[in-house]
Amino acid sequence: MKNSLRKLALAGFCLLYLPAAAFADGMVTGPCGSATFPVNGGAMFTCVLPGGGTAQYGAQVVVAGVNNFRNIHSPVTVTGVAGQVTNFVMQVQSNPVWTVAGPVPTFLRLVGTATINDPGAMVRIVLTGTLGGPALVIDQTFNATTNFSITAMGNQAIANAAISRLEITITGNASVFLPNSAEFDGAVPEPATLFLLGTGLAGIAMKVRRRLRSNKTSP
Repeated sequence: MKNSLRKLALAGFCLLYLPAAAFADGMVTGPCGSATFPVNGGAMFTCVLPGGGTAQYGAQVVVAGVNNFRNIHSPVTVTGVAGQVTNFVMQVQSNPVWTVAGPVPTFLRLVGTATINDPGAMVRIVLTGTLGGPALVIDQTFNATTNFSITAMGNQAIANAAISRLEITITGNASVFLPNSAEFDGAVPEPATLFLLGTGLAGIAMKVRRRLRSNKTSP
């Protein structure tokens, strides 16, 4: 009990007396440049990649208070050229503030379009999200023009940094467009939500128990 009160007091002190940006600033690194930006802000970059491919990418970090985070890689466009292998890697980091214990339900979302322009061209996308582990991974290869929507989810331990990494490898004349979703996010449910969940589960258990007793007493 004392430890819980100390954690709450520390969290309250930090929220009142320390700048919010110290917790929530986002950081993006990539082949066209890197930047640190405030929460709910963002950054955009454009460049030519080694081998002749091109990339344009944006990043944003959203934190709606404590006990949650969202890293966004969007919009992202990467284009390859015939006869070349184009490699693109970007990383987004946020620094969530936790006032309750984990684990944290975390999610990866990848929505976009892979366009294959020549026979034999190929696109591979790997999106990884790491909080306190185990990391979430989406790993998908496309050999034909495809619109895709992929989600992965899993619980992770609490950590001070939420890191998402987007890797795109294009072989030949093909491209990838992620217009509004390459995200890594998670949130610890509020105590009230956990209470309602617990109450609901308890109610279901009582109904099942009554039904079993009724079946036993029936002739």
